[in-house]
Amino acid sequence: MTQLGAVQSTNWDALKTEAIDLGADFYWLEDQPFQAEIACLEAAGVADRLLVVDLSTPEALRQLQETLRQALQKQQP
Repeated sequence: MTQLGAVQSTNWDALKTEAIDLGADFYWLEDQPFQAEIACLEAAGVADRLLVVDLSTPEALRQLQETLRQALQKQQP
């Protein structure tokens, strides 16, 4: 879990995408993204970095862990 130390808190005014460096290597975990936030990610070509999470579903956390594991494996040489 050493990656958790890389997680940083941030601030935003209207859209959470204001706080994301869209040029950085990131994954955004969100339960209810606004359409405007999705559009911002799409315009920047990084919509695949948004992972919509519904933690009221019993398997959601396990599915999220697997999605992140696969994404991180693809990034490694």
